[in-house]
Amino acid sequence: MAAARHRAQGSCAATLQTLKRGNYGQSEAWKASEPDAFQITITVSADLYQELQDYAALYRQTYGESETVAELIPFMLAGFLEGDRAFAKARKEGLPGPGASEKSRRQSESGSG
Repeated sequence: MAAARHRAQGSCAATLQTLKRGNYGQSEAWKASEPDAFQITITVSADLYQELQDYAALYRQTYGESETVAELIPFMLAGFLEGDRAFAKARKEGLPGPGASEKSRRQSESGSG
């Protein structure tokens, strides 16, 4: 997702540079500093899987450091969410509670109850 977003912006190199800043690319250090980290499992299409493998290979070629796709994805997702202005605005304004349905969210947005 993040790679596609950055590719649409014409900036694969910028994505790689973003991953390289700070502790990016040092996932073991990140995991150690995140005591509340969660592990999730996702299913992706064969095409997306190959793109992620290609991305990891480009990262390795660019920085000379081998990181697995699983190690890169948290940083890719973080970059994607940080760059999503609509999401940032919604969070600032207060997102609906975890149990809110789509219908109740639409009603609260339109002002009807």
